[in-house]
Amino acid sequence: MADLKKSNGKLNPLTNEQALTMRAHSPNLAFNDRVFDIVNNGIGMTKIANHIKSLAGTVGSMETKIEGITQVESNKVKAGLKELAEAPDGYYKITKDIKDSSANI
Repeated sequence: MADLKKSNGKLNPLTNEQALTMRAHSPNLAFNDRVFDIVNNGIGMTKIANHIKSLAGTVGSMETKIEGITQVESNKVKAGLKELAEAPDGYYKITKDIKDSSANI
């Protein structure tokens, strides 16, 4: 970067596309693989967008797990829980998972 500032306009930064076009059309760069290393290390809009998406996926996410033991008596089971109503009386483990993946930035 310091060389670019000192050059007084003699050096110009290239986009990845410009660097690859120069390699494709310049005989001096025909076998220069360093251009590919430079392009691979460059940061383009795709990498930036993917990084933002990965960060947004973790922002605001929360997971809560609640476990407990309850006693079920057939005659007290609510109408919507037919499967438990038909089960024999006894103790059952209840697990409730709550996941909130709101990704607000």
